[in-house]
Amino acid sequence: MLAFVPNSQSSKVECTMHKHSLVRNTPQYAALSYCWGDENDRRDIIVNNQTVTVTASLEKALRCLRTHLGEVAFAWADALCINRGDNQERNLQVRLMTQNYQRAQTVFAWLGEPFNASDARSMVPAIEALAQSSIQVRGHIADSAISSSCTGRLILLNCPLWQRRWIIQELTAASNVKILYDEAKISWHELTKAYAICSVSRFWLPEHVVSATSYRQISDL
Repeated sequence: MLAFVPNSQSSKVECTMHKHSLVRNTPQYAALSYCWGDENDRRDIIVNNQTVTVTASLEKALRCLRTHLGEVAFAWADALCINRGDNQERNLQVRLMTQNYQRAQTVFAWLGEPFNASDARSMVPAIEALAQSSIQVRGHIADSAISSSCTGRLILLNCPLWQRRWIIQELTAASNVKILYDEAKISWHELTKAYAICSVSRFWLPEHVVSATSYRQISDL
């Protein structure tokens, strides 16, 4: 497992690695679900005081995770926590992958960076506000709130993360999922509740239905 170095003076993501059993006496930890991204687009991070090169996607996901990890001391990310040079360990970890996500206190699903940073700052609060409204009185919710949330969901559901089969397996195994989009965070519960309202509104268009296909595969399981 990895632990972020607190108050690091480095501009790079800095962490230390720790060996823990995932079978017994397991400390609380969070698991990261993300898309690997372009293998040729690389960034440096610091692990145990050594420079390690990872995909730009993972580096950005780790930066975001570091912000939202809270009081959980440890995190699990496959590219760092599995020794891919050891075929025996790699094959064992692949078989245990579902259990790793089941046992995590929280699974953070990183959707990636928005094309426009203001997208995340505006759409996530819109979805949260709608989710906090009562479904029983959805007919009285302002059209502007539903419209904004539907637009936000369309952008979120178009992210590549939802198209990856192994990520669907990771998220369905988790008991607690938080969605990370740039620096914004929203719970799976809030996303699902907003979906229930949007999907029966007049603002739910054919493009929303198409974008939500992979999401529904997860939420229906």
